[in-house]
Parts: sequence; C-alpha cells; structure tokens
Amino acid sequence: MRQRKVVISTQDMALNDLSIPNPMDLIDVMSQDNETFGLMNVEEMHSAINQNLTKNDPRRIELLLMTAMKATRANKFDEAIECLRDALLIPCTDDERASVYSQLAEVYEKQKNWSAALENYENIFRMPQLSEASSDLRLAHISTAKIYAEIGDDRNAILHYKSGVQLYCQHKLPHHPLVSSCKIQIGSKFLKLGDMDAALKTFQEVIELGYRDD
Repeated sequence: MRQRKVVISTQDMALNDLSIPNPMDLIDVMSQDNETFGLMNVEEMHSAINQNLTKNDPRRIELLLMTAMKATRANKFDEAIECLRDALLIPCTDDERASVYSQLAEVYEKQKNWSAALENYENIFRMPQLSEASSDLRLAHISTAKIYAEIGDDRNAILHYKSGVQLYCQHKLPHHPLVSSCKIQIGSKFLKLGDMDAALKTFQEVIELGYRDD
C-alpha cells in the first residue's frame, strides 16, 4: 500500500509569500507520485500545517482555526482544542488572538464545560489592545451572558447582555434584532430577580425599538 505524503504545493506561489489571500489554497494531499487524494481529514490537515509552516508563521493561525472548526463539526473536540492551543502560541494581534479564544470557548461550550468556556471569554475581555469594534468582543459578552443564564447566575447574565448590547449599539445598528433579543433576555432576568421596574423599563425599550421576531 502506498503511503500518503502530505505536502503544501508551491508550484504557483512561493511558500514565503505572505500576501497569499487564502493559505488553504496551498494545501494539497498527494501520493508519492503526486496523485491527488482529495480532501484531508483533521489529522492530515494538522500534520500538513506542522510539516510545512514554521512554528511562528502567521499563516498557521487561519489554518489552525479552519482545522479546529472541521474537528469541532466532527465532534473531535480534543483535536480542536489542540489546534487552537497551538494557534495561541503564535505571535499575533489581540484581534487575531480573540478569534482563537472565541473559537476555543465555543468548543468548551459544546462540551458543556462552562468554567473553561468562561475562562476563554474572560481572556478576550482582558486584552488591552483589542478593538472595541471587534465582533469577537461583542459576541463574547453575549455568549458569556448565555452561559451565566444557563448556570443560574442571572445578575452576571444581565451585566454581560448589557455590555454586548452597548457594544452592538456603538458599532452596529441599534435596531438590529439581536439588540432587542438581548434586551428581552435582560427584562426576563429582571423579572426572575423580582425587579419589576427594571423589567418593565427594559421591555418598554424593546417596544420602542420595534422588535420583530424574524
């Protein structure tokens, strides 16, 4: 039986050309006589990245994120976590690192490992150079709120829903359905906590936004 050899094809572009728009275009799976085998599995993708790109090559981040996503979809959570932890070792901007932490948190959420998920979202909140316009920051607050709601911590859920709404209103349309959805959750939590005034005020804001459940 012929052994698979995982290589990155550089026929059309140099390996060190950092202007490549999509690094996945470089990856190809070939046999020893260069016959294409087709799509790689998770293990082959991770192996190709490690074999063909240096440890600190910034292109590794996108490749590892894509590999982790494929692993997560296949319920291979340990492999996904390994890829994402590898990505965290690569020098990058806070905005790029936030994407890794966000995806890592999502993997832990699928495992219902709430403490690990919260820890990774907290890592996003602590990034000093992360842009306030970052979608990862905004969605990290909303995801954190959902986790706190899941574990029965309604006060922290309210705090993070509010933070997510504030960021969304600053950098997106304040009438976006997501804003209203979060406000409904906030109002519901206030009701659960017995704060009727805060609940009614929040629901009134939803009405003024013209919420539609599309």
